[in-house]
Amino acid sequence: VRDGLVEEVERLLERGAGPALTARQAIGYKEIIDAFNGMMSMDEARELIKMRSRRYAKRQLSWFKRDDRIAWFDMDECTIDEVVADILHRIEAA
Repeated sequence: VRDGLVEEVERLLERGAGPALTARQAIGYKEIIDAFNGMMSMDEARELIKMRSRRYAKRQLSWFKRDDRIAWFDMDECTIDEVVADILHRIEAA
């Protein structure tokens, strides 16, 4: 929102983005449009965007954790050089 989401949605609507446009259903766009239409306040829209973004990120993380092909690195415990070395090792072993 701070980086111009509201203005971006305004421009999208000014250019004639109709209700069938998929982008209008994306997190952030939908809530701002609802605020423009008086269905909620802009503060409520911001809070809903935060909540829905967190839920979406959590679902993505759960989905990716089930995929054995994905290697996870704890960047608090690894250096970039260690990660690069591990990735190169995995590529060479494949």
